[in-house]
Amino acid sequence: MTPALYDSVITEEWVNLHLETCGAFLLPVNGGPLGRAGMDRYSLYRMGMPKDLVDRLYRALYVYTNGFHNIINEIAAHCPPRFEKHVSSNAWLTFLLLLEQCENGKYEMAMLNFKQAAEKE
Repeated sequence: MTPALYDSVITEEWVNLHLETCGAFLLPVNGGPLGRAGMDRYSLYRMGMPKDLVDRLYRALYVYTNGFHNIINEIAAHCPPRFEKHVSSNAWLTFLLLLEQCENGKYEMAMLNFKQAAEKE
């Protein structure tokens, strides 16, 4: 197995594992987490995406998820304990708002879900 293929397999598995763990998708029960979200390799290939782009997507999900998580933890660690949760939540909220602005509201559902979850806490 080439290093590039190995990286591709590992990142795809990481995304699947973490989506399964959080149980985020309430879509059809069959298929893995990526399949239920319509983001599995087969679905993406059927839409015409080349293999290199699919690999890049999975790497980006891995790298940016971990990177942003790490920076939020670092920021929260520099706050008084009573503000850690507030600062962490607001950093994610700010990120989602910026993402929504980049795509002119296409991510509104993600934003709504985040707001509802934050209000429950």
